[in-house]
Parts: sequence; structure tokens; C-alpha cells
Amino acid sequence: MKVGIKQVAERAGVSATTVSHVVNKTRYVSPEVEKRVNDAIDELGYVPNIMARGLRTNTIKTVAVIVQEASTPFFSRVVDEISNVLYEEGYSLFLCTTRSQADDELNVFRSMLQQQVCGIILSPQQMDFDYRSLCPSKDFPIVFIDRRTNDIQGNTVTCDNYRVSYDAVKALVGKGHTQIGYIYSKRNYVLFTGKERYRGYRDALLDSGLPFDEKIMAGMDQQSFDSGYDAMKQLLQEKRATACFVAENPMAQGVFKCLADHHVAIPEEMALICFDDFEWSQLTSPALSTIRQPMEDMGKKAAELLLKKIKNPDGSYENIVLDSEIIMRKSC
Repeated sequence: MKVGIKQVAERAGVSATTVSHVVNKTRYVSPEVEKRVNDAIDELGYVPNIMARGLRTNTIKTVAVIVQEASTPFFSRVVDEISNVLYEEGYSLFLCTTRSQADDELNVFRSMLQQQVCGIILSPQQMDFDYRSLCPSKDFPIVFIDRRTNDIQGNTVTCDNYRVSYDAVKALVGKGHTQIGYIYSKRNYVLFTGKERYRGYRDALLDSGLPFDEKIMAGMDQQSFDSGYDAMKQLLQEKRATACFVAENPMAQGVFKCLADHHVAIPEEMALICFDDFEWSQLTSPALSTIRQPMEDMGKKAAELLLKKIKNPDGSYENIVLDSEIIMRKSC
């Protein structure tokens, strides 16, 4: 049988109101009575209903974080840092995934609002959807992370995808490459990060006086090992590219494996720069040149912005753009 506040009160020999004051620390209770109540709680195994208490006092300290996949190295590090900041402030966290599906995202978003969360950190799947139309008020705390929406007000934390992609392609041009391929996922191509990386790639070529050739761009439906393998295989069939910019990290390992299977020397026959920088990038032979995004800083800033908005709902929105870094190794 579930133990309630009345059973605790009977065991301690006090009123249910007194038990409530001890649990919620809402009024002074003598040390002797407080000890009796706490002893009764321990003996009976009573667990306070924090959600119900929060609904009564409007003090639920729970935040929802909604991302595409929590298992990816990128989002796992971002979420870890979000949780570190939130836990320090006494908040708990709902972590939700959407499988990159718009319908799943909206269902999860609505569900979290029904759970009475006090704020949401979201990596948006839809660039033109007004997420605020679902919220209980126009000031409901939302932070968009990794991606920005189009003309929808809200706090955002992103990385400088355009600038770092531009610089990465320019670095390949500086190595003497004039035919630089581009590997990406079609799913991200239409989203903020994908658009920015594509613009950086294209503009770097055009500003260098090089042709922009879609025949050496390989877009795949998924961002996975297999899709990276197939994309590089497609570029090799064109027999023109001497370098490649890989815009999605989950595809990078497949790219590397494809080159090894086809006995293509790196960087002599195919130079590589890839998003993102994880430990395995240094274990390949040759070591992989990468773009390092400040994942931990992104999570930290997102959590701080959300807490700031929770404490001051009328505060202005902030758009934070973090610097990424090109790590040059032996693959280019």
C-alpha cells in the first residue's frame, strides 16, 4: 500500500499539516517534533509527491531538453553540461528524443508542457514553425540550441558554422586543391546548421575563383557510417575530387573506411577535413583533420540562458554564437 501523509502523521502522533510543514519547510516546527516526523518518514518509506507540491506552489524545478538523438557524441556532451548546470541550481531534467521527426518533436514538446516544466531547451527540427504558439504564454522560457529558427523570437546558442566551414575549405584550397568534394546529409541540408555549412563551402570556392560543381557533392538521406561510406564511394566514381569536406561527423568514419577499402591514400590522393573532433579522430592513420565545436560550452550557455529567462521572464532575448576551431592533423 502506498504510504501517504496521513500515515506519517499517525505514526508521529502529529497532524497532517505538521508533517506538511516539516516536509516543505514552510513553518517552524520544534526539533523534537521534526525528529519524530522524519523518523516516521524513514520507518514508513514515505516519498513526498514533489510534482503535486510544485503544482500547488508553482515551484516545479524541472526542465525539458529535446534533441534528435541523445546517443550521438555531440548531443551527449551538450546534454551532460546542461545537466551539470541545472543540477547545481536544484533543477531536474527530462531528456527527450525526436528521431529527427517533426511529428515526434511536436508530440514531445506538447507532452513536456503538460508535465508543467518551467522551461525547454530545444534543438529545433522545423525552421519555420512557431513553437511559441504551443506555449502557455509568449514569455515561456525556450532556448534553441545548435540550430536557430527563422524569425522566431527566443534565446539561441549556436556555433559559427558558416565561418568555420568557409575557413576549412579555404585551408584545403591553400593546400593546392581545386576540386573539393562535399559530403552531407540531406536531412540536415535544409536545417540551420546544414545551410550554414553549405554556404561556407560554396562561398569559399567561389571567393577562391574555383568552380562550384554539384557533381562532386554527395548528399545522403541519413547521417551514418554507411551513408558516409556510400557518399565517398560516389565521389570516387566521379574521379575528380582530390579533397573532401565532410559536414556531418557520423559520416566521417564511413568516409575513412571507404578510402581504405579502395586503397586511396590520405592525404596524397584524397585530403579530408570533417566535423566534429572526437577522440577517434586522433587514432586513425593518418590522424584526421577536424572542426572542433565547443560542445560543453554550448550546453553550459544554453542552461544559463534558460535559468536567466526563468528568473526574469521579461528579459530580452540573446543570440550567442560560439567559436569553433579547425584542428589540422595529417589528413590534409
